[in-house]
Amino acid sequence: MSLLQTLQGNLAAIRQTTLIEVELGNNPQQNQGITFGNQNSLLDNAVITSIECFNSTLLTTAPSGAPVITAGDIPKLTCTLVDLSAGKNFEFVKDYPLYNLVTSNNAGIVKEILFRRITLNKCKINIVDTTVTPNTSVVLAFNYWTKAQYQLFMKQMGSPDILFKKPGLRGSKTAVKKTVKRR
Repeated sequence: MSLLQTLQGNLAAIRQTTLIEVELGNNPQQNQGITFGNQNSLLDNAVITSIECFNSTLLTTAPSGAPVITAGDIPKLTCTLVDLSAGKNFEFVKDYPLYNLVTSNNAGIVKEILFRRITLNKCKINIVDTTVTPNTSVVLAFNYWTKAQYQLFMKQMGSPDILFKKPGLRGSKTAVKKTVKRR
């Protein structure tokens, strides 16, 4: 087994999961985007590794007590995710069908996301059909590493930390301070 496989296996074991709920409200409208809100500060300094969505056959009740979106309504919704890396807001996933995030629709496959930091209050669920059942919730599971876990992984791999560095800083601090005088 290679070092990479060993590290990935070890880090996969310590990956954490949190649920995010997006309530569709009592009058969901076509072309409406409903933001996730900043409901979980754990994800502010986390590196997202994968995401999955649940329908009412997998999870009947959302954390708020609302019913979970039905399997029939899942194809009427899409998801947009916004990346926070390097201090910029970039929609790296735009209008991705929620149907593809439900593991039971895809032979149990979880959608892997390679090392992304997201901004929850800018991410959203988009309604693409007017017949979505009102007063239901979309429930997403985000699997993630903490900042420390990610930085340890990058250090062990001998790779630079590209997600938590400060924007605009190039090179090492000593290289930035060093100046060359011409004679």
